[in-house]
Amino acid sequence: MTPEPGKPDSLMQRERASARTQIEDLRSQIAEHDYRYYVLDRPTISDAEYDGLMRELRALEQRFPELVTPSSPPNAWAARVPRCCAGRAPFAHAVAGQRVFH
Repeated sequence: MTPEPGKPDSLMQRERASARTQIEDLRSQIAEHDYRYYVLDRPTISDAEYDGLMRELRALEQRFPELVTPSSPPNAWAARVPRCCAGRAPFAHAVAGQRVFH
């Protein structure tokens, strides 16, 4: 994060630390929901709620690009497909970052 004019470094550090915690929590939630959806076939949230988590994560990662990792859900959707499910029909026509089923 680049320094913002008029913002003390300590405030920016607190914001970054808070964002890091939020990002880690969102990644964990998304991973759990992916597992329930793709592996167990028992989703516990709606697609709209899932999309909201993903939007929130993207917004935080755009604001704090130094916290982005290659394995972050918005950046590595294909890598998150469970190995046991890789050949199943739902993924045959998947679009990165979206749930597509025929």
